[in-house]
Amino acid sequence: MTTQPETSTSCEVCGQSAIGVCSVLLAQPCSAAYCRRCLTEGYEIWWVVVGTVASCTLGYDLPPRSWRDALAPWAIEIIDRSLTFHNKTEAELVAEVEACDD
Repeated sequence: MTTQPETSTSCEVCGQSAIGVCSVLLAQPCSAAYCRRCLTEGYEIWWVVVGTVASCTLGYDLPPRSWRDALAPWAIEIIDRSLTFHNKTEAELVAEVEACDD
């Protein structure tokens, strides 16, 4: 899963010192730096969570509130963990996704 040597940088999820691990993002064609905790626990960057739900709902003309029906179980688990980590509610996630459609 590591795609580059370890370097000194900040975790893009929590902002703490990262180990420089570059990992692919949830349903996104790019990578990001993670600290060991965020990588191990499976927390995702907030904009990635919003973007994933938006692309899997708005991209198919589905209402954002139906995101659980549009994603695979493993992706739902990552999003649920990330909601808790970022102290966000499902309603806040849906509102941010809906704002993407404006």
